[in-house]
Amino acid sequence: MNNSILKIIQEPILTVLGCILVFLSLFALPTVVSAGLLTPDEYKIHQEIKKAVVKITTNNRVGTGFVVKIIQNKAYIMTVAHTIEGEPQPIVKFFENNQSKATVIYAEDIPEKGLALLLLEDVPQNVLPHLEQYVK
Repeated sequence: MNNSILKIIQEPILTVLGCILVFLSLFALPTVVSAGLLTPDEYKIHQEIKKAVVKITTNNRVGTGFVVKIIQNKAYIMTVAHTIEGEPQPIVKFFENNQSKATVIYAEDIPEKGLALLLLEDVPQNVLPHLEQYVK
């Protein structure tokens, strides 16, 4: 595996925890928000985290992914390899319903247990999450 791909994958290892938090935020936080248990700042963070979750569609599969890195207008998306198996350009749909074709830049050899990294170029800034202000 080339070093730049390995670096992109290794940097967001803690993002696995972020993925869990995102999953919980999509299902548990709406209840917490409606109960008034979140501050306005916490609600803003929740809204940005939702933007990082994407739907991935191929000819015969549908799955989810998570934006793990943003460089200018390029988004790197992590998903499970079986979602994109056999599809070099899956469709990625953002929370705001914008969608475009991604390029598979890496997929582990064992699709049912592996991860895949997608690259989405020329992504509109308004659909990307802006979490850097919340990460310290």
